[in-house]
Order: sequence, then C-alpha cells, then structure tokens
Amino acid sequence: MAFAATAAREAGVADALFFMASAGGLMAHSKFEELLRRGLLPLEDGSCLTNGYLDTPLDWVPGMQQHMRLRDMPTFYRITDANDTMVNEIIGQMKSAAGSKAIILNTFYELESDVVDALAIIFPPPVYTVGPLAQVIASSSSAANDGLDAMDINIWQEDARCLAWLDGKPDKSMVYVNFGSVAVMSAEQTREFVLGLAMCGFPFLWVKRPDIVDGDDVAALPEVFRDELERGGGLVVPWCPQPAVLKHAAAGLFVTHCGWNSLLESVVAGLPVLAWPVFAEQTTNCRQVLECWRNGMALPEEVESGAVSRLVKEMMAGELGKEKRAKAAEWRAAAEAAAMDGGSSLRSVDRLVNDVLLLGNK
Repeated sequence: MAFAATAAREAGVADALFFMASAGGLMAHSKFEELLRRGLLPLEDGSCLTNGYLDTPLDWVPGMQQHMRLRDMPTFYRITDANDTMVNEIIGQMKSAAGSKAIILNTFYELESDVVDALAIIFPPPVYTVGPLAQVIASSSSAANDGLDAMDINIWQEDARCLAWLDGKPDKSMVYVNFGSVAVMSAEQTREFVLGLAMCGFPFLWVKRPDIVDGDDVAALPEVFRDELERGGGLVVPWCPQPAVLKHAAAGLFVTHCGWNSLLESVVAGLPVLAWPVFAEQTTNCRQVLECWRNGMALPEEVESGAVSRLVKEMMAGELGKEKRAKAAEWRAAAEAAAMDGGSSLRSVDRLVNDVLLLGNK
C-alpha cells in the first residue's frame, strides 16, 4: 500500500515493502507498465481472452524469459481500458517500492533465484528473501528463547475432525482439495470437480467454504459424489488446519488455486500439486510450478470431470506423478535448509536487521 510508505517517509521513518506474493508475482507487477508501453495492453476487446492472443510469449521478462506468456501474467492485467483503475494502482505501487529502504519477500532464494537476482537489478532497494516465514520463525533461536510462536490466523473456523479421518488412511493415498479463502466457483465447475474426484479412485478431502459456490451445497451435488462421502471415501469440511493436513502421512496430492501461501506450504510439506489458478498472481505461480519447479501439473482452464480424474490418477500413481513427487521432495529439503541456522533465509533476516532496522533510521 503506497500510502503507508508515503506516511513513513513524511515522518522520517525507514520503510520496507513486505510483498506477500511470490518473487515472480513482484516481477510480473514490475513489468505492467512495460506491457502498456509495448502495446500488449490494454486488450483490444474481450475476444483476446479466447483467440490465442494471451499465448503471446514474453521473452523479455527478466528471470522468467524462457517460459512466460501474456496469460501467465496476473489476471487483473486483462483490461480493455487504458484508464482502468488497476493501471495507476499497480504503477503507483511499483514506484513506491522503488523508493523503499528494502523489499522483503516470503520466499527462499533457492526456489526463485533467477527472479530474485533480476529483481535485485531492477529495484534500487536491496531484496531480502526471508521465507518460508513460518519455518524461519520456528527455527529462529531468538524466537525460541523468547517463547514466541508463529501466528495462526484463519478467516474460517477450522474443522479438525479431518485429521482423525486422515489417520485412518494409508500413507500418501489422499487427495487434498482447497481453493483458498477468496476464490468462487460456478455450480458447473463444482459439479465437474466433484465428479472427477468421485471417479479418481483415491480418498479425498475437500475444503468447501460456505461461500465458495453460490446457491449450492453438498446435498445438491451428484449422487456418485455423495455415495463416496457416505462410504468414507471422501470428506467435506468448511475449513481445516492446512499445514497439518499437508504434512500428514496420508497426504499424497494437493489440488490448489496456486495462492502463494498455499503453494509455499506445499513446498514445505514436500507435496506435489495439481494446479487450477483462479485470479491475480496465481497464474504466474502456476507457470513457475510447471516450468521451473516441476513439482506439479495443471488442470485445463475449462475444468472437466474426465480431466480431473485422469490427472489426479497420473499424479498419484503415474510415471509423471512419480517425477513430480521426487521434485517436491527436493524442494522440501531446500526449504528446510534455507530456514536453518546458516541457511539463505536466516542469513537474509540477519542482513535485513543490520542493514535496515539498525542502520535505516540513523
């Protein structure tokens, strides 16, 4: 929020941008103005969403030039009006970031090294990678000595009975489905998803927020899906303790919207993902999963039950799935190393404290 930085500067207080999305998301934001200059935005009209225009390669985006397309940029870039409110908002945020004392990212260097290195060239302030933040806090000796715990904040009430349900499932056998706290699905999309889950042959845990589908509830869903629930092959809860679910021995696959917090939690847990991005930087994160981290696959944008079932089966029991699971395990080890004493993220925290907090106001 640029106004917070402005207030800090007027008061003579050092300000740092804590960007809550991925490094790739920040890079995408930083190139919004360039997309306008190159005439790639705004879109000519709504037909650009379906005529292949979004597949235009963006081989000039630093740190991501090998794989980015226009469709992989955040979804709110898909504007048809140069005066859209998002134009000034994003450009203003990036100018504010350039004037801050530091840019802090909840990622770890090894995961997004190419992008982080490129950001360090683009932005005047130093870039600090301090994630995965929960693990860094947990492993911090100062936090342990002070008796501090990582904050646990949830919009919805967690239904912890899912953990007992998971205890009765074989290792790596369960498909976990959660599209986050904001995404909304149509009734038709919901139907296709649940049919695919019912047909996949693996137990599933679906986090179905009360507001995720307008005018729909479990009772109105297909009979084959309800049959799976009744025989114990599936469980639906309104919310759950996600880190505990992802790290549970029964968890085998995470079907996700690619929100950054969820993706980072899956990396920490060493769980492969089946991606279905919905909005914002989720499309950018999905592209990183597919092309850089290679720890998952993606569902088609127009979701269909057959594709859901087929891709779940491939990820859970196929050769490609085996490769993705191996990659996920590698990233888990890298995340653990980054958060340990001497790891890249704890070293970055030390630099942040020394460079900004201790010296920034002198």
